[in-house]
Formats: sequence, structure tokens, C-alpha cells
Amino acid sequence: MKEDRKLAKDNIDKAKEIQVKIQDKNKNVIVDRLKPGTKVYITIEGLQNKLTPKYRGPYTIVKSTKNDNLILKNVLGEVLKDSYPLCKLKLDKGIDDEIDNFQKFEKILHHRKVKNGYEYLILWVHKDQTWEPASNFSDKTVIENY
Repeated sequence: MKEDRKLAKDNIDKAKEIQVKIQDKNKNVIVDRLKPGTKVYITIEGLQNKLTPKYRGPYTIVKSTKNDNLILKNVLGEVLKDSYPLCKLKLDKGIDDEIDNFQKFEKILHHRKVKNGYEYLILWVHKDQTWEPASNFSDKTVIENY
């Protein structure tokens, strides 16, 4: 009976270890703190439907607060006003190509109606002016506030 009890305890311990590994993998558990410069996505709460994106970003970690929340900056280098807990973030798996697609502009000069919607005349920071469709804006509030 002693041998059976010891064998049962060993089997339970092994099963616990396996279960912990599975749960850590599914819940994206991070043992070490995330360092500044790490790329993350923010979880979008309250999805509307299946086609709504689950995450927005990528963002870069600037620093962590005393409560272990993280302060982030967007791809344009602007620091976000809110800090986020680790449970609201998802690690970026190395998508660095998206950053090259973003450019900073000074202001929207004008707009015009075209066949598929609107185009906006953009004054770029270190470039000329160009007409850009609304689909080229990652932040639609910029257009709405124009």
C-alpha cells in the first residue's frame, strides 16, 4: 500500500507539472519583466463582431510604472497618455515591417470627394504634398477632427 501511495503521488506531481506548462503556454505567462523597446499590441475590449480586430498596435514599451503598468509609445514616437497592465498586452512576434509604412505629416490641407470616398491633401513633415485616400490613415480620428 505504501508503494501504491508513493506511485500515485509521483503521478499526480507529474500531471501537475504538465498542466502548469499547458496553462502557462495558453495564458502567455511571462516570467521576466518586459524591457523598454519591446513591441506589444493592446487588447481591444468588447468586440463588436468576428471581423473586428482583437488588437491594435504595434506599440513600443517606454518604461514601467511603480505598479508594474507599462507606458507605451506608438510608431510615430508619441507616448500614450494611459499606462497598461501586462494582462491587456500581447507580445509582438517580430513584425517590424509595419513601422516603415508610417510617416508623420504636419497637417491636412484640403479634401475632395472621389469615386470611392474622400481623398485628403497632406502636407508631409519633410516632403511635398500628396493626395491620400482615407484608407491610408491608421488613426481615423485624424480625419474626423479635420
